[in-house]
Amino acid sequence: MSSHKVITLGVAMLLACCLALCGCRGGEQPEPESTPPAEVAGAPSETPAVPDAPVVIEAYYPLNPSHQFIADYVLAIGEANPDTVQVTVYDMQSPEGRKKWMTSGLSCAGIFVNGSTEHRIKRGDETETVNLLRRMDVTWTRDDLLTCCWSSSKSWTKWEQPLHHRRKLPRRERRLLNRTLGLRVSGLIAACLLLAGCGGEPPEVASPQPVALTVYVPCVLSGPVLQIVSAYQSTHPGVEVQALVEKPMAMLSKVPGAQGGAAVAITTGELEMQSLIADGVVAPSDVETIALNTYGIVLLAAADGVPGVEGLEDVAAPDVARIYVEDPSKSSLGDRTEQSLRQLGLWEIAAPKVVHPQADAMLLGGLVAGEADLAFVFQGCWSDESGGESTVPKTLRLIGELPPDTYRPIEYKAAPLSGAVEAGPAREFVDFLLSPEGREALSEAGLKPTQSQ
Repeated sequence: MSSHKVITLGVAMLLACCLALCGCRGGEQPEPESTPPAEVAGAPSETPAVPDAPVVIEAYYPLNPSHQFIADYVLAIGEANPDTVQVTVYDMQSPEGRKKWMTSGLSCAGIFVNGSTEHRIKRGDETETVNLLRRMDVTWTRDDLLTCCWSSSKSWTKWEQPLHHRRKLPRRERRLLNRTLGLRVSGLIAACLLLAGCGGEPPEVASPQPVALTVYVPCVLSGPVLQIVSAYQSTHPGVEVQALVEKPMAMLSKVPGAQGGAAVAITTGELEMQSLIADGVVAPSDVETIALNTYGIVLLAAADGVPGVEGLEDVAAPDVARIYVEDPSKSSLGDRTEQSLRQLGLWEIAAPKVVHPQADAMLLGGLVAGEADLAFVFQGCWSDESGGESTVPKTLRLIGELPPDTYRPIEYKAAPLSGAVEAGPAREFVDFLLSPEGREALSEAGLKPTQSQ
Protein backbone atom coordinates (compact mmCIF):
# COMPACT_ATOMS: atom_id res chain seq x y z
CA MET A 1 0.00 0.00 0.00
CA SER A 2 1.38 3.43 -0.94
CA SER A 3 2.34 6.00 1.68
CA HIS A 4 -0.39 8.34 0.41
CA LYS A 5 -3.07 5.68 1.00
CA VAL A 6 -1.73 4.97 4.47
CA ILE A 7 -1.85 8.68 5.33
CA THR A 8 -5.40 8.98 3.97
CA LEU A 9 -6.62 6.04 6.10
CA GLY A 10 -4.89 7.54 9.11
CA VAL A 11 -6.66 10.87 8.58
CA ALA A 12 -10.04 9.16 8.38
CA MET A 13 -9.46 7.16 11.58
CA LEU A 14 -8.26 10.24 13.50
CA LEU A 15 -11.29 12.25 12.44
CA ALA A 16 -13.65 9.48 13.51
CA CYS A 17 -11.99 9.22 16.92
CA CYS A 18 -12.18 13.00 17.44
CA LEU A 19 -15.88 13.09 16.68
CA ALA A 20 -16.62 10.11 18.92
CA LEU A 21 -14.67 11.51 21.89
CA CYS A 22 -16.50 14.82 21.62
CA GLY A 23 -19.85 13.05 21.83
CA CYS A 24 -21.09 14.47 18.54
CA ARG A 25 -24.58 13.48 17.38
CA GLY A 26 -26.95 14.51 14.66
CA GLY A 27 -27.58 13.53 11.09
CA GLU A 28 -24.97 12.25 8.77
CA GLN A 29 -22.75 14.90 7.25
CA PRO A 30 -21.30 14.54 3.79
CA GLU A 31 -17.66 13.54 3.78
CA PRO A 32 -15.35 16.43 2.92
CA GLU A 33 -13.56 16.01 -0.37
CA SER A 34 -9.92 15.20 0.08
CA THR A 35 -7.56 17.70 -1.45
CA PRO A 36 -4.28 16.39 -2.77
CA PRO A 37 -1.31 18.34 -1.51
CA ALA A 38 0.24 20.84 -3.91
CA GLU A 39 3.50 19.78 -5.48
CA VAL A 40 6.43 21.40 -3.77
CA ALA A 41 7.71 24.06 -6.15
CA GLY A 42 11.32 25.11 -6.45
CA ALA A 43 12.84 22.24 -4.47
CA PRO A 44 16.02 20.91 -6.08
CA SER A 45 15.91 17.57 -7.88
CA GLU A 46 18.33 15.07 -6.44
CA THR A 47 19.27 11.42 -6.41
CA PRO A 48 19.12 9.47 -3.12
CA ALA A 49 21.77 10.47 -0.60
CA VAL A 50 25.09 8.60 -0.84
CA PRO A 51 27.12 8.83 2.41
CA ASP A 52 30.69 9.92 1.66
CA ALA A 53 30.00 9.76 -2.08
CA PRO A 54 33.24 9.78 -4.10
CA VAL A 55 31.54 11.96 -6.71
CA VAL A 56 29.22 14.85 -5.82
CA ILE A 57 27.57 16.75 -8.69
CA GLU A 58 25.73 20.08 -8.31
CA ALA A 59 24.10 21.47 -11.46
CA TYR A 60 22.56 24.93 -11.88
CA TYR A 61 20.25 25.42 -14.90
CA PRO A 62 16.92 27.04 -15.71
CA LEU A 63 14.72 23.97 -16.08
CA ASN A 64 12.94 25.00 -19.25
CA PRO A 65 12.61 22.98 -22.48
CA SER A 66 15.94 24.33 -23.73
CA HIS A 67 17.89 23.03 -20.71
CA GLN A 68 15.85 20.17 -19.21
CA PHE A 69 17.79 17.57 -21.21
CA ILE A 70 20.99 18.58 -19.40
CA ALA A 71 19.38 18.11 -15.99
CA ASP A 72 17.94 14.76 -17.09
CA TYR A 73 21.33 13.52 -18.23
CA VAL A 74 23.08 14.60 -15.02
CA LEU A 75 20.41 12.91 -12.88
CA ALA A 76 20.67 9.80 -15.04
CA ILE A 77 24.39 9.57 -14.20
CA GLY A 78 23.46 9.42 -10.51
CA GLU A 79 20.70 6.88 -11.10
CA ALA A 80 23.08 4.65 -13.07
CA ASN A 81 25.68 4.85 -10.25
CA PRO A 82 23.58 4.90 -7.06
CA ASP A 83 26.40 3.82 -4.73
CA THR A 84 29.04 6.29 -5.90
CA VAL A 85 27.41 9.45 -7.28
CA GLN A 86 25.26 12.05 -5.50
CA VAL A 87 23.49 14.52 -7.83
CA THR A 88 21.57 17.71 -7.03
CA VAL A 89 20.05 19.90 -9.75
CA TYR A 90 18.95 23.43 -8.86
CA ASP A 91 16.36 25.22 -11.00
CA MET A 92 17.67 28.76 -11.53
CA GLN A 93 14.12 29.89 -12.34
CA SER A 94 12.79 29.09 -8.85
CA PRO A 95 13.37 31.38 -5.84
CA GLU A 96 15.19 28.64 -3.92
CA GLY A 97 17.35 27.62 -6.87
CA ARG A 98 18.11 31.23 -7.76
CA LYS A 99 19.20 31.99 -4.19
CA LYS A 100 21.50 28.96 -4.18
CA TRP A 101 22.93 29.92 -7.59
CA MET A 102 23.67 33.44 -6.34
CA THR A 103 25.86 31.99 -3.56
CA SER A 104 27.62 29.47 -5.82
CA GLY A 105 30.03 31.95 -7.41
CA LEU A 106 28.71 31.24 -10.91
CA SER A 107 27.79 34.01 -13.35
CA CYS A 108 26.04 31.61 -15.73
CA ALA A 109 24.65 28.07 -15.74
CA GLY A 110 27.09 25.28 -14.96
CA ILE A 111 28.00 22.07 -13.14
CA PHE A 112 30.26 21.48 -10.15
CA VAL A 113 31.92 18.07 -9.84
CA ASN A 114 33.38 17.71 -6.35
CA GLY A 115 33.29 21.47 -5.87
CA SER A 116 34.82 22.64 -9.14
CA THR A 117 33.61 23.40 -12.67
CA GLU A 118 37.14 23.26 -14.08
CA HIS A 119 38.90 19.93 -14.58
CA ARG A 120 42.02 18.64 -16.30
CA ILE A 121 41.25 15.58 -18.41
CA LYS A 122 43.24 13.41 -20.82
CA ARG A 123 42.32 13.11 -24.49
CA GLY A 124 44.65 10.60 -26.04
CA ASP A 125 48.19 11.72 -25.26
CA GLU A 126 47.19 15.29 -24.42
CA THR A 127 45.81 16.86 -21.24
CA GLU A 128 43.17 19.56 -21.65
CA THR A 129 41.16 21.83 -19.37
CA VAL A 130 37.39 21.42 -19.45
CA ASN A 131 35.11 23.99 -17.82
CA LEU A 132 31.59 22.64 -17.25
CA LEU A 133 29.85 25.97 -17.84
CA ARG A 134 26.80 26.76 -19.96
CA ARG A 135 25.43 24.30 -22.52
CA MET A 136 26.20 20.61 -22.87
CA ASP A 137 27.06 19.40 -26.42
CA VAL A 138 28.33 22.90 -27.33
CA THR A 139 30.76 24.10 -24.65
CA TRP A 140 31.50 20.58 -23.38
CA THR A 141 30.35 17.06 -24.22
CA ARG A 142 28.65 14.25 -22.31
CA ASP A 143 31.90 12.27 -22.42
CA ASP A 144 33.71 15.28 -20.94
CA LEU A 145 31.34 15.25 -17.95
CA LEU A 146 31.78 11.52 -17.39
CA THR A 147 35.56 11.86 -17.64
CA CYS A 148 35.53 14.73 -15.14
CA CYS A 149 33.50 12.58 -12.74
CA TRP A 150 35.84 9.63 -13.10
CA SER A 151 39.07 11.62 -12.87
CA SER A 152 37.94 13.73 -9.91
CA SER A 153 37.80 10.74 -7.56
CA LYS A 154 40.52 8.11 -7.40
CA SER A 155 38.22 5.85 -5.34
CA TRP A 156 35.60 5.68 -8.10
CA THR A 157 36.96 2.63 -9.91
CA LYS A 158 33.75 1.53 -11.65
CA TRP A 159 31.11 3.62 -13.33
CA GLU A 160 28.10 3.01 -15.49
CA GLN A 161 26.79 5.02 -18.43
CA PRO A 162 23.32 6.46 -17.77
CA LEU A 163 20.96 4.09 -19.59
CA HIS A 164 17.65 5.82 -19.04
CA HIS A 165 16.03 8.97 -17.70
CA ARG A 166 13.58 7.31 -15.32
CA ARG A 167 12.66 9.81 -12.67
CA LYS A 168 11.49 9.26 -9.12
CA LEU A 169 10.02 11.90 -6.84
CA PRO A 170 13.16 13.45 -5.32
CA ARG A 171 13.87 12.65 -1.70
CA ARG A 172 13.58 16.29 -0.57
CA GLU A 173 10.26 16.66 -2.35
CA ARG A 174 8.98 13.48 -0.64
CA ARG A 175 10.09 14.84 2.73
CA LEU A 176 8.41 18.20 2.17
CA LEU A 177 5.33 16.46 0.77
CA ASN A 178 4.94 14.32 3.89
CA ARG A 179 5.44 17.41 6.06
CA THR A 180 2.70 19.19 4.11
CA LEU A 181 0.37 16.21 4.60
CA GLY A 182 1.12 16.20 8.31
CA LEU A 183 0.18 19.86 8.60
CA ARG A 184 -3.08 19.22 6.76
CA VAL A 185 -3.90 16.34 9.14
CA SER A 186 -3.41 18.63 12.14
CA GLY A 187 -5.58 21.30 10.55
CA LEU A 188 -8.41 18.87 9.80
CA ILE A 189 -8.45 17.51 13.35
CA ALA A 190 -8.59 21.01 14.85
CA ALA A 191 -11.44 21.98 12.54
CA CYS A 192 -13.48 18.87 13.49
CA LEU A 193 -13.04 19.55 17.19
CA LEU A 194 -14.33 23.11 16.76
CA LEU A 195 -17.30 22.01 14.67
CA ALA A 196 -18.19 19.39 17.25
CA GLY A 197 -18.35 22.03 20.02
CA CYS A 198 -15.25 20.78 21.78
CA GLY A 199 -13.12 23.12 23.84
CA GLY A 200 -9.63 24.25 23.14
CA GLU A 201 -7.91 27.25 21.72
CA PRO A 202 -9.13 28.59 18.36
CA PRO A 203 -6.81 27.90 15.44
CA GLU A 204 -4.32 30.54 14.52
CA VAL A 205 -5.10 32.62 11.47
CA ALA A 206 -2.83 31.57 8.61
CA SER A 207 -0.19 34.08 7.65
CA PRO A 208 -0.71 35.81 4.30
CA GLN A 209 0.67 33.94 1.32
CA PRO A 210 3.33 35.72 -0.74
CA VAL A 211 2.15 37.33 -3.97
CA ALA A 212 3.31 35.43 -7.05
CA LEU A 213 5.00 37.30 -9.91
CA THR A 214 6.25 35.72 -13.15
CA VAL A 215 9.05 37.36 -15.13
CA TYR A 216 9.63 36.15 -18.70
CA VAL A 217 13.34 36.43 -19.49
CA PRO A 218 15.19 35.94 -22.81
CA CYS A 219 18.10 33.53 -22.32
CA VAL A 220 20.79 36.04 -23.29
CA LEU A 221 19.73 38.12 -20.28
CA SER A 222 19.26 35.25 -17.82
CA GLY A 223 22.35 35.98 -15.71
CA PRO A 224 21.76 39.75 -15.31
CA VAL A 225 18.00 39.42 -14.76
CA LEU A 226 18.36 36.67 -12.14
CA GLN A 227 20.68 38.98 -10.21
CA ILE A 228 18.14 41.80 -10.53
CA VAL A 229 15.34 39.53 -9.34
CA SER A 230 17.35 38.72 -6.22
CA ALA A 231 17.94 42.43 -5.57
CA TYR A 232 14.21 43.07 -5.99
CA GLN A 233 13.17 40.28 -3.64
CA SER A 234 15.53 41.51 -0.93
CA THR A 235 13.40 44.68 -0.70
CA HIS A 236 10.03 43.04 -1.50
CA PRO A 237 9.81 40.00 0.83
CA GLY A 238 6.06 39.68 0.24
CA VAL A 239 6.54 38.91 -3.47
CA GLU A 240 7.74 35.54 -4.74
CA VAL A 241 9.24 35.88 -8.21
CA GLN A 242 9.55 33.07 -10.72
CA ALA A 243 11.84 33.87 -13.64
CA LEU A 244 11.00 31.82 -16.74
CA VAL A 245 14.02 31.74 -19.05
CA GLU A 246 13.38 31.05 -22.73
CA LYS A 247 14.93 31.68 -26.11
CA PRO A 248 13.92 35.22 -27.16
CA MET A 249 11.70 34.19 -30.07
CA ALA A 250 10.25 31.10 -28.33
CA MET A 251 9.28 33.29 -25.38
CA LEU A 252 7.01 35.37 -27.61
CA SER A 253 4.82 32.36 -28.33
CA LYS A 254 4.44 31.50 -24.64
CA VAL A 255 3.71 34.89 -23.12
CA PRO A 256 0.27 35.28 -24.79
CA GLY A 257 -0.81 32.03 -23.14
CA ALA A 258 -0.21 33.40 -19.65
CA GLN A 259 -3.51 33.82 -17.81
CA GLY A 260 -4.52 35.94 -14.86
CA GLY A 261 -1.44 36.19 -12.67
CA ALA A 262 0.89 39.16 -12.34
CA ALA A 263 3.64 38.92 -14.96
CA VAL A 264 6.33 40.98 -16.67
CA ALA A 265 7.87 40.40 -20.10
CA ILE A 266 11.43 41.51 -20.85
CA THR A 267 12.44 41.52 -24.51
CA THR A 268 15.69 41.84 -26.45
CA GLY A 269 14.43 44.73 -28.53
CA GLU A 270 11.50 46.76 -29.79
CA LEU A 271 10.41 44.27 -32.49
CA GLU A 272 9.80 41.54 -29.91
CA MET A 273 7.80 43.92 -27.70
CA GLN A 274 5.78 45.07 -30.71
CA SER A 275 4.82 41.44 -31.27
CA LEU A 276 3.40 41.25 -27.73
CA ILE A 277 1.51 44.50 -28.27
CA ALA A 278 0.04 43.10 -31.50
CA ASP A 279 -1.08 39.99 -29.57
CA GLY A 280 -2.94 42.23 -27.13
CA VAL A 281 -1.04 41.08 -24.02
CA VAL A 282 0.86 44.36 -23.47
CA ALA A 283 -0.46 47.94 -23.55
CA PRO A 284 1.78 50.32 -25.54
CA SER A 285 1.62 52.91 -22.75
CA ASP A 286 3.08 50.39 -20.25
CA VAL A 287 6.28 49.66 -22.22
CA GLU A 288 9.53 50.96 -20.76
CA THR A 289 13.08 50.95 -22.14
CA ILE A 290 15.23 49.61 -19.32
CA ALA A 291 18.71 49.25 -20.83
CA LEU A 292 20.81 49.27 -23.99
CA ASN A 293 22.36 46.09 -25.34
CA THR A 294 26.00 45.59 -24.41
CA TYR A 295 26.53 42.25 -26.16
CA GLY A 296 28.26 42.31 -29.52
CA ILE A 297 26.75 40.61 -32.58
CA VAL A 298 29.27 38.01 -33.69
CA LEU A 299 29.70 35.55 -36.54
CA LEU A 300 30.42 31.96 -35.52
CA ALA A 301 31.37 28.77 -37.33
CA ALA A 302 31.82 25.22 -36.12
CA ALA A 303 35.43 24.52 -35.18
CA ASP A 304 35.63 21.84 -37.86
CA GLY A 305 33.32 23.63 -40.30
CA VAL A 306 33.95 25.27 -43.68
CA PRO A 307 37.71 25.89 -44.04
CA GLY A 308 39.12 29.21 -45.13
CA VAL A 309 36.46 31.38 -43.47
CA GLU A 310 38.50 34.02 -41.66
CA GLY A 311 36.43 37.24 -41.63
CA LEU A 312 33.01 38.80 -42.10
CA GLU A 313 33.60 39.18 -45.83
CA ASP A 314 33.74 35.40 -46.14
CA VAL A 315 29.94 35.16 -45.91
CA ALA A 316 30.39 35.52 -49.68
CA ALA A 317 32.67 32.45 -49.91
CA PRO A 318 31.37 29.85 -52.41
CA ASP A 319 31.65 27.03 -49.84
CA VAL A 320 29.35 28.86 -47.42
CA ALA A 321 25.84 27.66 -48.27
CA ARG A 322 23.71 28.30 -45.15
CA ILE A 323 23.90 31.22 -42.69
CA TYR A 324 21.72 31.36 -39.58
CA VAL A 325 20.14 34.82 -39.13
CA GLU A 326 17.02 35.37 -37.06
CA ASP A 327 14.07 36.74 -39.04
CA PRO A 328 14.74 40.52 -39.40
CA SER A 329 10.99 41.23 -39.47
CA LYS A 330 10.50 39.70 -36.01
CA SER A 331 13.87 39.75 -34.25
CA SER A 332 15.86 42.83 -33.25
CA LEU A 333 19.03 40.72 -33.50
CA GLY A 334 18.14 39.72 -37.05
CA ASP A 335 17.14 43.28 -37.95
CA ARG A 336 20.46 44.74 -36.73
CA THR A 337 22.41 41.96 -38.47
CA GLU A 338 20.78 42.90 -41.78
CA GLN A 339 21.40 46.61 -41.15
CA SER A 340 25.09 45.99 -40.52
CA LEU A 341 25.60 43.68 -43.49
CA ARG A 342 23.92 46.27 -45.74
CA GLN A 343 26.28 48.97 -44.41
CA LEU A 344 29.23 46.65 -45.09
CA GLY A 345 27.99 45.88 -48.61
CA LEU A 346 27.58 42.17 -47.84
CA TRP A 347 23.80 41.72 -47.51
CA GLU A 348 22.95 41.23 -51.20
CA ILE A 349 25.36 38.33 -51.58
CA ALA A 350 24.59 36.87 -48.13
CA ALA A 351 20.78 37.10 -48.35
CA PRO A 352 20.27 34.03 -50.62
CA LYS A 353 22.19 31.94 -48.10
CA VAL A 354 20.27 33.15 -45.04
CA VAL A 355 18.21 30.59 -43.12
CA HIS A 356 15.82 31.70 -40.34
CA PRO A 357 16.09 29.18 -37.45
CA GLN A 358 12.96 27.96 -35.70
CA ALA A 359 12.02 29.94 -32.58
CA ASP A 360 13.01 27.09 -30.25
CA ALA A 361 15.96 25.80 -32.32
CA MET A 362 19.15 24.75 -30.52
CA LEU A 363 21.05 27.12 -32.78
CA LEU A 364 24.62 26.54 -31.60
CA GLY A 365 24.05 22.80 -31.41
CA GLY A 366 22.76 22.90 -34.98
CA LEU A 367 25.84 24.84 -36.06
CA VAL A 368 28.13 22.24 -34.51
CA ALA A 369 26.06 19.46 -36.11
CA GLY A 370 26.54 21.00 -39.56
CA GLU A 371 22.97 22.20 -40.09
CA ALA A 372 24.39 25.62 -41.03
CA ASP A 373 27.86 26.86 -41.95
CA LEU A 374 27.75 30.20 -40.10
CA ALA A 375 25.53 31.94 -37.54
CA PHE A 376 25.07 35.50 -36.31
CA VAL A 377 24.34 35.54 -32.56
CA PHE A 378 24.64 37.71 -29.46
CA GLN A 379 28.06 37.31 -27.89
CA GLY A 380 26.35 36.50 -24.57
CA CYS A 381 24.89 33.32 -26.09
CA TRP A 382 28.23 31.62 -26.56
CA SER A 383 30.89 33.14 -24.33
CA ASP A 384 31.95 31.66 -21.02
CA GLU A 385 32.98 34.12 -18.38
CA SER A 386 36.30 33.17 -16.85
CA GLY A 387 38.55 35.57 -15.03
CA GLY A 388 36.85 38.50 -16.69
CA GLU A 389 37.74 37.26 -20.20
CA SER A 390 35.42 35.66 -22.74
CA THR A 391 36.57 32.38 -24.24
CA VAL A 392 35.10 30.59 -27.23
CA PRO A 393 34.07 26.94 -26.69
CA LYS A 394 36.38 24.55 -28.52
CA THR A 395 33.48 23.30 -30.62
CA LEU A 396 33.03 26.79 -32.11
CA ARG A 397 35.17 29.34 -33.93
CA LEU A 398 34.75 33.12 -33.70
CA ILE A 399 34.97 34.64 -37.19
CA GLY A 400 34.33 38.28 -36.38
CA GLU A 401 32.09 40.92 -34.80
CA LEU A 402 29.78 43.33 -36.61
CA PRO A 403 31.01 46.92 -36.06
CA PRO A 404 28.60 48.54 -33.56
CA ASP A 405 28.52 51.76 -35.59
CA THR A 406 26.92 49.93 -38.53
CA TYR A 407 23.60 49.26 -36.77
CA ARG A 408 21.22 51.04 -34.42
CA PRO A 409 21.58 50.22 -30.69
CA ILE A 410 19.24 47.54 -29.39
CA GLU A 411 16.98 48.64 -26.55
CA TYR A 412 15.83 46.10 -23.97
CA LYS A 413 12.17 46.58 -23.14
CA ALA A 414 10.00 45.61 -20.17
CA ALA A 415 6.25 45.77 -19.58
CA PRO A 416 3.63 44.25 -17.27
CA LEU A 417 1.21 41.90 -18.99
CA SER A 418 -2.33 43.19 -19.35
CA GLY A 419 -5.34 41.52 -17.82
CA ALA A 420 -3.83 40.36 -14.53
CA VAL A 421 -6.28 40.19 -11.61
CA GLU A 422 -3.58 41.63 -9.33
CA ALA A 423 -1.27 43.67 -11.56
CA GLY A 424 0.40 45.73 -8.82
CA PRO A 425 3.51 43.54 -8.33
CA ALA A 426 4.23 43.53 -12.07
CA ARG A 427 4.07 47.31 -12.28
CA GLU A 428 6.24 47.60 -9.17
CA PHE A 429 8.88 45.30 -10.70
CA VAL A 430 9.09 47.46 -13.84
CA ASP A 431 9.30 50.57 -11.63
CA PHE A 432 12.14 48.88 -9.72
CA LEU A 433 14.05 48.39 -12.98
CA LEU A 434 13.79 52.15 -13.58
CA SER A 435 14.60 53.22 -10.00
CA PRO A 436 18.12 54.23 -8.89
CA GLU A 437 18.44 50.88 -7.09
CA GLY A 438 17.27 48.98 -10.16
CA ARG A 439 19.56 50.95 -12.46
CA GLU A 440 22.47 50.15 -10.18
CA ALA A 441 21.55 46.45 -10.30
CA LEU A 442 21.36 46.60 -14.11
CA SER A 443 24.75 48.30 -14.27
CA GLU A 444 26.35 45.79 -11.88
CA ALA A 445 24.95 43.00 -14.05
CA GLY A 446 26.89 44.37 -17.03
CA LEU A 447 24.07 46.19 -18.83
CA LYS A 448 23.80 49.87 -19.73
CA PRO A 449 20.73 51.35 -17.99
CA THR A 450 18.82 54.06 -19.81
CA GLN A 451 18.77 57.55 -18.36
CA SER A 452 16.06 58.35 -15.83
CA GLN A 453 12.91 59.76 -17.39
